[in-house]
Amino acid sequence: STIKTGVVRVYNKHQKKGLIKCDDGSLDIPIYRGHLERFGILSLKTGDSVKFEVERVGNTDTILAIEFLE
Repeated sequence: STIKTGVVRVYNKHQKKGLIKCDDGSLDIPIYRGHLERFGILSLKTGDSVKFEVERVGNTDTILAIEFLE
């Protein structure tokens, strides 16, 4: 797994999903409400800075942990 930082590019609470723009320039990471609930985060908004752990599963990056950065 890899630790990354990024900024929420978009989060749609109605669709229960969004994208995180990685600070390292790698591809955007999808984020789903299930990830947030698992870590006690009630909502994200565009522009939130986050630190997260991802693991490559097949062709997809899966978020293992996420937290807000100050």
